[in-house]
Amino acid sequence: MRIRQIIKLSGAVNGGTLRCAASGPYAVYVNGVRVGCGLGPDVADVAVWERFELSALQTGENALVVFAVGEGAEDWFRAEGEIEGSDGATTRELNTGAPWEVQSVDGWQAMEGGSAYAPAVQSGDWVGAVEVAGLEPRDWAPLQTIEEDVWARAVAAFGEVASSGPVEWVEFPEQMQTAKCVRREALLAAGKIRAQVQARDESRAAYLLLDFGRVVSGLARLRLRGRAGAVVDLGLAQERGTITARLRYVCEDGVQDWTFPPLVACRYMVVRVGLCPEEIEFDCVSIMERRVDIAVRGHFETEGEIWARIGLVGAQSLAACRRQVYALAPGRPVYDWRKLCALALNDLYATGNVATAQAMLASGDEPADAVQASYHARLIELAQGRMGDIVAGAERGDDLWSAFFAIEALWQAGDGEQALTLIEKTWGRLLDRSGRTWGEKAGSREAQPGPDALLAAYMLGVRTRPDGVVEIRPQLAGRERAEGRVATPYGDVAIRWGAYGGGFSLRATVAHDGETHMAVPRRDKKFPQVAVNGETVWRNEKVYPNFLVQEFASEEERVVLVVRKAGEYEVEVK
Repeated sequence: MRIRQIIKLSGAVNGGTLRCAASGPYAVYVNGVRVGCGLGPDVADVAVWERFELSALQTGENALVVFAVGEGAEDWFRAEGEIEGSDGATTRELNTGAPWEVQSVDGWQAMEGGSAYAPAVQSGDWVGAVEVAGLEPRDWAPLQTIEEDVWARAVAAFGEVASSGPVEWVEFPEQMQTAKCVRREALLAAGKIRAQVQARDESRAAYLLLDFGRVVSGLARLRLRGRAGAVVDLGLAQERGTITARLRYVCEDGVQDWTFPPLVACRYMVVRVGLCPEEIEFDCVSIMERRVDIAVRGHFETEGEIWARIGLVGAQSLAACRRQVYALAPGRPVYDWRKLCALALNDLYATGNVATAQAMLASGDEPADAVQASYHARLIELAQGRMGDIVAGAERGDDLWSAFFAIEALWQAGDGEQALTLIEKTWGRLLDRSGRTWGEKAGSREAQPGPDALLAAYMLGVRTRPDGVVEIRPQLAGRERAEGRVATPYGDVAIRWGAYGGGFSLRATVAHDGETHMAVPRRDKKFPQVAVNGETVWRNEKVYPNFLVQEFASEEERVVLVVRKAGEYEVEVK
C-alpha cells in the first residue's frame, strides 16, 4: 500500500529527518523522488528505526509517500520526524496517525515465487490512516548506507522462449525468430546506448541470462522506455539452474524507473520480455547493492610477500559483508554470534569502526546464551584434546571460521610460530584462486573471515580495553621483524619492531593521550637494559628516573612500560 502525507510549507526549509519502522520492506519518496528504502525484517531481527533525510522538501506543497509491502492483517508502519526551517528552528513534527493517509495498491500482487507490479492499474481511494498496536522499534546507530547499481558482467545466454507461465531457467533457449534483442551489451554498463527488445508474437518472449559474476545482495532495478502492457519477468538465481525468487513488472507508456522493495540476492538474473509488439528500450537492469564506505587504515607486514595480499583480500571481504549490520550470507541477516564476533574484530582492527557491532547488538536478540554456549563448546573441545582435529580441519581449508579461533587459541597458548604457519596454509593457499573475497575464493556463498584481527592483536600486539587503555604486547612468532598500523576507537597505533642479535627494538606511535602499556620481551635476558627515546629507564630490575615512563611492571618474560601521552616512542632492549 501507499502511505501519504501532504505537507504545505509557507517558507524556506533546511530539509528534515524522517524515522520509520515497519513489519516489511518499504520505500520513501519525496515529491516523486526516491530518497531511500527500509528493509524491515530483511535488515534486523527485531523492529528498528531507520532514518531518511528529507532534503528534497521545498516551499509550497510537498508529497511524502511511502510504498510499503506487507503480508497480511498484522502489518504495521510507524513514522516520526521533524522539518527544520531556514532559521534552524523546528517548524513541524511528523508522527504516526493523522494527517497520514493510506491507499491500497491494486497493481501490486503476489504471484508464484514472488511479486508482480503493474503501475497502470488503478489504485483505491485515499483514506485516513488507522492507528493500531505495533512493536516498539529499537534505537540504533548504523552507518550511512550507500546504494549503488551493480551491473551484470556478461550475457551468459539469449534467445526466445514461451511467454506463458512463471519465468524459468532455460539453459539453451531457442534462436530468436519472432523476438529480438539488439545491443545486449547495453545491459552490462551505464552508457548512452540502450538495449532494444521486441516480441511480435504474444506467445513468445525474448530471453536473456545475465551473470553478475558473484552473488549480489540488494534491490532489483529496472529503468526503461516502455509500452503499455509489455511484461518484464525477472528470475533470480544464486546457482545455475535454480530460480529462487521471481519478480514481474507490467509496463506503462513512457520512461519508467522502478526499484522492487524486497531485498533479493542472486548471481544470475533471467530476464524474459513478452507482450511487446513494439520495441521497448532498456537503460538499466541491475541490482542496487546496499553498502557502506570502508576506509581501511590498518595494515600488516612481515617477512614474505603473501601478507600484503592477505590484507587486500581482507579489506575486500570486509567491504562485501558490512551493511547496516554484518551480512554473513545473501538475504535476511543470520545471527551467529561467534562468526559475527570474528567479523567485528576484523572491522575494528582495520577501520576502528565499532558502530556496526553496536548496531548488530541493537538489532538482534541478546547474544549472551549463544556466546556462552560457544565458549563452553570450545572449552569442551580443548578439554577433550580435539585442538589437533580443529587445526587439521583448518589446514585442509574446511572451515575458515574454525581456523580463526584455532589460531587465536594457538597464540594464547604461546605457539605463535604454529599460528603463523596455519595462516599461511589456510589463507595463503587461497590467494591464487579467483574471486575478490575470502568467501568467493573458498567457494562459499557465506562470508568468510580473514586473519587480520589476529595479526594485529598478537603479531603487532595491539589491543584496547573498555577503560581506554591501549596495550602493546608483540609476539615474535619466530620472525625478525613486523610492522603495521592498527585502527582503534582511541586513534591509530603505528608499530614497527625488530628482533635481531638477541635484542629487541620497538617504535610505537600512539595517537591518544590516554594510558598505553608497552610490554616488551626480555629476549631471555634476566636483567635487560631498556631505553626509551635514547634514555635508559630500566636496568638490573631497577627504575631510572625519567619524564617519559610513568609506571613499570616486571613480568617473567617481559618488562611493561606505562606512558600517558600521545607521541612516538622508540624502545630498545639490550
